[in-house]
Amino acid sequence: MTTTSVPATTTAAASRRRALSVGCAWAAAGCLALPAAANTAYHLLTPVNSGTTAGAVAQAAAHPALAQVAVLQFALPVLAMGVAVLAWRASAVTSRLATVAGVFLAGAFLLSPLGSLPELLTAILPRFTGTAAAARAVDGYGHTVAGYIGAVALAGQALGLVLMAIALWRSRIVPHWLSVGFGVTFPLLVLTHSGTDERVFALGWGWFTIVVALCGAYLIRAARRAPRGCRARACAC
Repeated sequence: MTTTSVPATTTAAASRRRALSVGCAWAAAGCLALPAAANTAYHLLTPVNSGTTAGAVAQAAAHPALAQVAVLQFALPVLAMGVAVLAWRASAVTSRLATVAGVFLAGAFLLSPLGSLPELLTAILPRFTGTAAAARAVDGYGHTVAGYIGAVALAGQALGLVLMAIALWRSRIVPHWLSVGFGVTFPLLVLTHSGTDERVFALGWGWFTIVVALCGAYLIRAARRAPRGCRARACAC
């Protein structure tokens, strides 16, 4: 009888890819899908782009349903946690590439809310302080800082999404078609954000929501299919 041996490196890599508990997989899937879905809902509920965060705050104040969803826009750091888990899984095969992709993409999602913080403070500070002096102080230097933060976050998203797509393709933790879907996300976001209609921009975020939700589903499926020994050694959330 002929037996086929499996290289030790391949076996070790496979075991590392499976070392994820079902609970961690569900948590990662939620971190990926929910913030992206919240951003999609926000842009769907906002017919016209106000052009500024202050204008968006005024729109949210006038529409209670929009206000509730607008708060979730600042949940993008939670999305960074899901991206980190996805990169960790892919790093079993493409360690350096997946790590770099995870750093760029997770860092971009962590920085994104900070880009809107100065204008948000400009809009809400007068309500708490009763004077516009604090708002003017923030407005004086905040826009410059926000511009730099926004540029860095945008570059991080562009590089991170493309590099993550390559890492997912090489690691095969998701199908190749889903890796391609990850790769076309940033161009689609740029194309849909070119106008003033936020519902068009929602198409880009909707696409990204579907892509990351499917990635989360594959994380859960891989965790469920892992041998019991690997599940016992896996991290427990």
